[in-house]
Amino acid sequence: MTAKVSSTKRERFLPWAWVKSGLGLETLEVTLDGERPAVLHADRHLVELDEVWQRAELTLQVGLADGLFEQVVAPGDTTGLSVVVALRCDETRLRRGERLVLPRNANGLLHRVTLRRDELVGSVELSAVLVRDQQAEREVSGFASLAGARLAAAWAWELRVDRKRALSGVYLDVRYRSFRDDPIIAEWERGNLYRLEADGEAPILWLNSDHAAIASVLDAKGQVGSRAHQRDTVYDVMVPMVWAQLFVHAATELWRQGEVALPWQDAVLDAVCALLEVERGQLERDELPTLLAALDRALQAKHHVAAHLLKLLEGA
Repeated sequence: MTAKVSSTKRERFLPWAWVKSGLGLETLEVTLDGERPAVLHADRHLVELDEVWQRAELTLQVGLADGLFEQVVAPGDTTGLSVVVALRCDETRLRRGERLVLPRNANGLLHRVTLRRDELVGSVELSAVLVRDQQAEREVSGFASLAGARLAAAWAWELRVDRKRALSGVYLDVRYRSFRDDPIIAEWERGNLYRLEADGEAPILWLNSDHAAIASVLDAKGQVGSRAHQRDTVYDVMVPMVWAQLFVHAATELWRQGEVALPWQDAVLDAVCALLEVERGQLERDELPTLLAALDRALQAKHHVAAHLLKLLEGA
């Protein structure tokens, strides 16, 4: 007997015209102390800054999708528009933004951002949002009218100042952010430990920095001792749940298109097939519940989840 599985994707929408990826944010160059280049991973929107430095300068390019103005501004509305480029470092509580005027006939702009090492710890989020400058003279249904209303956004970049421990064996970046006041996250989810985003070019595992005690354990640097064991156990417990989500995303793309489009999806499917000792052609949509159960069992055994938890409890 096979079971049919349906899925629902929840996403919050603004009550006016809004283009989630209407802006393109590119980091063209990063120099450390005026001379040394940083490491750019453009495909993952990641800049590695984990070297000894005092001052970093980023050259950014913000681009607009074709026809963006017409999509988000009502006909006849001549309001000015700006791009807000913002930096956010949760661990130091740094919040900094610059408002850049965007001429109506422009298709983008260049901007330079300066970072100071003594203001930053962990990772920094670099984002760009298109906003209104003034309130509209009249309201038009379906369009924003208030000054400061967000009209479009760009895929954010991570500026990695200190290395984070990657989730062993999983093909994704691990980053921190506060869930408490994040408008993208539903209120009933804001106490959660983590959130996986796997609908982009590379999956990201967001860890909730509001749980300071857990975050400090996950950031433990040592390889031996109780803190290291606590860290590894927490990650091991998360592994099966995160892998299940990654597999469902990759397998759904395979079943829908007959192939996958992204390298991480290929890597996940190859790893799951190796773990379950099956061929990719044996991954059948109707067998999804069985596949997920088998994957969970295999990952629990591989990571010795029960043994690690028992050892942790014995030392409590």
